[in-house]
Amino acid sequence: MLQRIYTLFSSFTKRWKILQNHIHNLTLKSLSQTRWKSGVESVKAVRFQAPQIRDALFELVETNDHPKIKSEAECLGTY
Repeated sequence: MLQRIYTLFSSFTKRWKILQNHIHNLTLKSLSQTRWKSGVESVKAVRFQAPQIRDALFELVETNDHPKIKSEAECLGTY
């Protein structure tokens, strides 16, 4: 799930900007197969800023026209 959230926002600059508008302290990082520390950093960002990331996902639902992106963002924000 962490990787899906990261990929959803990092794919386009406009989406990343939406995320940055909502979170300020920690940022999402890609999960690495070999570096456990990157996984720890990703979990910290979600753990301490889950409501803000959820708000960013719902803003993405409202502002994006692509049905697949809207559906994935809504699913991730809801569950």
